[in-house]
Amino acid sequence: MPIDVVSKADGLRKSFFRSNRVIVSLFLVLWAIAVLVQFSAISFLAGEEGRTFLGVLVKSLGIMFSTLVLFFLFSSIQRRDRLINTGWLIFLLSVLGIILVPFIGLEINGARRSLPMPIIGSIQPTEFFKIGIVFVAAMVFGDFNHPISRLADNLMNLLRRIFRGIPQFECSPTASFFILVFTPLFFVFSHALSMTIFLVLLSLILVLYGGKIDRFFIKVVLGMAIIAGVGFLAIKYTPDSAVRGTKLERMITWKNRLEPDRAGLTKEEYNALSKTQQDSLNYVITDATMQEKYAKMAVARGLHNGIQGAGNSKMRHFMPEIYNDFIYSLIIEEYGYLGLIGVPIIYLLLLLYIRQIAQDSKYRFYEIVLYGLTTSIVLQALVNMFVATGMIPVTGQTLPLISYGGSSQWAVSIQFGLIAAVVSIIYKEKMADKREQEEREKSETDAIIETSQAPITEELEGLDEETINEDE
Repeated sequence: MPIDVVSKADGLRKSFFRSNRVIVSLFLVLWAIAVLVQFSAISFLAGEEGRTFLGVLVKSLGIMFSTLVLFFLFSSIQRRDRLINTGWLIFLLSVLGIILVPFIGLEINGARRSLPMPIIGSIQPTEFFKIGIVFVAAMVFGDFNHPISRLADNLMNLLRRIFRGIPQFECSPTASFFILVFTPLFFVFSHALSMTIFLVLLSLILVLYGGKIDRFFIKVVLGMAIIAGVGFLAIKYTPDSAVRGTKLERMITWKNRLEPDRAGLTKEEYNALSKTQQDSLNYVITDATMQEKYAKMAVARGLHNGIQGAGNSKMRHFMPEIYNDFIYSLIIEEYGYLGLIGVPIIYLLLLLYIRQIAQDSKYRFYEIVLYGLTTSIVLQALVNMFVATGMIPVTGQTLPLISYGGSSQWAVSIQFGLIAAVVSIIYKEKMADKREQEEREKSETDAIIETSQAPITEELEGLDEETINEDE
């Protein structure tokens, strides 16, 4: 390999690690925590469908090492056009996957969320759609011209042909963004309500980042508030018998998450009990409440006993989803206050660092991408931790990079890689601007020196001519 190519590659490598020390460090810390915690969490999977602990462990380690590959692969993007094309491709592929899920998706726990995939088994397109909508926001609200608005116009014309009542209106940047994001969500809503709510919330935050709060945004917010209110009333008051056996059977699950635990009693039987009897039901564990109750026990045990170390969890044997939705309760049980406080601090440090980097960016596109990807990770982490500690109902959001599961871990590792890529590009452009500024200042200084020396040079030349004439 030529020396100049080697030196250029070495320079890019040094530039990457110089600009991404914090990102790489935070990623590797979360990665190490994931390996350590999953060693304890996946014990429940051993024995399911004939699987052994060794087989599950090998699969877990395979996923973890693949996240490393994805992180460094996507972080190696060093050009702006490749970054934009990558985000655009992720959005299109995730939308295609979301559309296919209701037709060919795998049904798990009464819901279709995943597409069957060879070798890896299955994949959830909505996990990658989070990345896609961040780049859509950056392309719509950013400062790089992108033909994405034309796609929104074409999509709106198609919807008008299908639904004749849609009025004509000019697609503003905010309207284009909502059209491109909310249209695929119609395919997600029926089988993944909590994911839909998460994506809607992320979309609203991205619009706020973009600074495009117009009348269309206000109308969308008001419309969603009305839809949310009507949906809440429908879920709360629709009889279970009316939806059981239909495509809306999922409403029963949503209702159970909103209502207090009745330990298997009907609403009438529960209301007939005294307040003391109703309170006593909080200590009754049923199949429907097993996860939440044992998660609270795990948290209490960890805060009482302190650091116990990997593999010393007791509650993991009673929680089927300990490796996924409730892995934070396992962390607290095995590491006490260190796990309770340490894990949120890691995500908080990521948010604070990205905030500082984004402020140094001279392009709005980079700022929205950094804020959007980081907000997606941190918001997902907060939701998972609130669920694991019993503060909000179960949502299905995993703890980023730490929870066991291919799609979520791969998507988060790609997000970290793209964050690192953007930080690296900002650093390179900043250094290039600095060198250009230094060269400009040097040229101006040389010009000033040359201008100031010109009279002196002319005077010296005149003296030399006089000297020559006198000698003659």
